[in-house]
Amino acid sequence: MLIYPDIEVETSFAKGDEELFEKFLNSEKELFSIESDFNEIKIVENKAGKFMKFNDAYQAGIVDYNGCSGNLPHMNYFLIPFFMNLNIKNVLILGLGSGRLVKDILSVSNIVNCIDIVEIDDKVINISKDWFGFEENEKTKVHLQDARVFVRNSKKKYDLIILDIFSNDGMPYRFMTEEFLEEISKILSKRGLIGANIFSHSKIDSEKNIIFKSMLKTYQNVYKEILIFPSMYGDERFYTDIIELSQKPEGLINIILFASKSKLQASYSYFEKNINVFDADKVEMLKLIGIDNYLQDLYNGIINVKSVKILKDEYEKDKSFEKNILNYLKTG
Repeated sequence: MLIYPDIEVETSFAKGDEELFEKFLNSEKELFSIESDFNEIKIVENKAGKFMKFNDAYQAGIVDYNGCSGNLPHMNYFLIPFFMNLNIKNVLILGLGSGRLVKDILSVSNIVNCIDIVEIDDKVINISKDWFGFEENEKTKVHLQDARVFVRNSKKKYDLIILDIFSNDGMPYRFMTEEFLEEISKILSKRGLIGANIFSHSKIDSEKNIIFKSMLKTYQNVYKEILIFPSMYGDERFYTDIIELSQKPEGLINIILFASKSKLQASYSYFEKNINVFDADKVEMLKLIGIDNYLQDLYNGIINVKSVKILKDEYEKDKSFEKNILNYLKTG
């Protein structure tokens, strides 16, 4: 079962921007397509770069336009854990995408010695290598497997687990539940972090933001501490610098959520201090990415989750859940 962002969030553009966005979408050239057991996968190219799509939904890519180069901007938030824990050695990535994140992690850290990547679609693995330059090496290994099965059976402990699993523009419900987060907790090291790419209304504490609040409450029930990074800078960079809209659309936003079983030190000054421990060449790379701007997106507001339920595996068996998800998740 997939949970789609537009169940609760409508995207609205500034005057004239929707036409510009449609023009951007229509400018793409299809380079390759293939049917897998899970999606129709397309590789497209436009002025902004090269991208992987599932059916008509953008999933991953590499940008090279207007001063922006490298991963999709919102993916750069996944480099933030390396400022919170200076001893990240074992990394698990659930969902391969283009594979660019693996390269960026190895570019930032000298001490990472293992990156396990779990991907269920063999076609995605081949495409990441053929079209986006992903390579396995002595530090990286791709596991062709269902991510939840891998987590449940893993005997290894990880310092960082990255969850970025979307399919055809929706998020599989089975990777949002309390039971799954508890399974992940068992393979996190003592100071380990989980980082998850999730969706939200841009007005985070809105009463309409039911699914995000339910996800947040679920994480809070399993982990001791949560940090939230709304992709304000990342989305602004994508929509205004890359697509060249007048402003980023209102409504839907990516949020990168970090959770830990241990107390986290989190402030911009703390992050800034830790930047100084990196080698000069790595600091230069982080400056090119604009990491200072990403770090400043740390959310410090209060989010009321009393009116929503914790997400449970068992809900998926209830026909009324799928029929009316938003009402089902309200506690009142």
